[in-house]
Amino acid sequence: MFTEDLRSTPAFSKDRYGSVPRFYVVCSEDSAIVKEYQQWMIENHPVNKVLEIKGADHMAMLSRPQELCQSLLHIADDIN
Repeated sequence: MFTEDLRSTPAFSKDRYGSVPRFYVVCSEDSAIVKEYQQWMIENHPVNKVLEIKGADHMAMLSRPQELCQSLLHIADDIN
């Protein structure tokens, strides 16, 4: 939808986007984005760290809110 805007903006340069720490939280029971595709995204867009929430579905904030909160706190600690 906004691909033309993205092409004309240097926001995704190595110096800008590449300098942002990236993390991925795998939701083990996600039926919307299967685990194999999640793994593909991790391999093709490298991240600093991968966390997994066992039993979480696509909406981890509803299915495993405590575990998601702990994962986000862990990420925040890693960044600082």
